[in-house]
Amino acid sequence: MTVRTDGARLLGRDARAGAGAATLLDRLRVAGGSRARGENVTLNVYLQQMDLASKAPVPKPGAVRCMTVHGAKGLEFRHVYLIGMAQEVFPSFQALRKGAHSRELEEERRNCFAAITRAERTLTLTRAERYYGYPKPPSQFLAEMGIGAGTGR
Repeated sequence: MTVRTDGARLLGRDARAGAGAATLLDRLRVAGGSRARGENVTLNVYLQQMDLASKAPVPKPGAVRCMTVHGAKGLEFRHVYLIGMAQEVFPSFQALRKGAHSRELEEERRNCFAAITRAERTLTLTRAERYYGYPKPPSQFLAEMGIGAGTGR
């Protein structure tokens, strides 16, 4: 794949001021599958593709992968450990501050659902009694799932 662009126009400069950058950008070439097909790609499309590509290295077999709930969307794992199931942690203080029926709290609830459905075999939910020295009650999401003190589960 070859990336071609008018670097001076891209940088918003006149032709003389951006000549060095334009030369550099015009010479930018990327090895890839599209080159074999002879495709030309704009710099904007190339940058979008690079932005969307995974930046994480491929994990070694048997490695433990740690990631955010957002990073796990669309993936499945044999074992999932969801940590921080305490009020003001998950759901976050910011979402709770917006109110019980806020879009932010609903989004956190959907994220929790997405996280627990990533598990193929086992799901482990954990929380600490204290965060940074302050006591935190269990997440309301645990109670909504029927999990917690007094449920016997």
